[in-house]
Amino acid sequence: MMVFTKYFACFLLCLFSITTTSCARRQQFSPTQTTYVTSDGNTITMRASGVGASQQDALSDAEMRVFDVILFRGVPESQHRRPLVSTNESAEMMRNSPYFADFYNGKRFKSFIVSSRPVGGFTKLAGRQYQTTAEVRVNLANLRRDLEQRDIIRSFGF
Repeated sequence: MMVFTKYFACFLLCLFSITTTSCARRQQFSPTQTTYVTSDGNTITMRASGVGASQQDALSDAEMRVFDVILFRGVPESQHRRPLVSTNESAEMMRNSPYFADFYNGKRFKSFIVSSRPVGGFTKLAGRQYQTTAEVRVNLANLRRDLEQRDIIRSFGF
């Protein structure tokens, strides 16, 4: 019985240690922000922060954040206030899962990026993570056309 108590106490101590360590790591990352920079008729430029295991992963994460805002949230202070797809992100992701799996996991979103450059370099975070802020320019006309052709949205909206 005494051995069981020691193992149980050790288990609880390990569990507590893992929980507090993971919470501390999450607090070190600054919140990901996406802001509108400028747009013309066919493109929009936004600035976003991203975090990843490598510098390329951090840049890619920032790019994906830009598409999340454009597709599911809309861009305040721009002519693209309404999201391209819908505000119900989880329902749309499930309804069109093959498209969005290819779009995000297959890195298809990169075909709609006109330019992407880190602003201010990369910051090394604890836990072998990198963080960067990138300025990403997206071709909205081609993105909208692709969504229409694949029946994700209708030609006059969602």
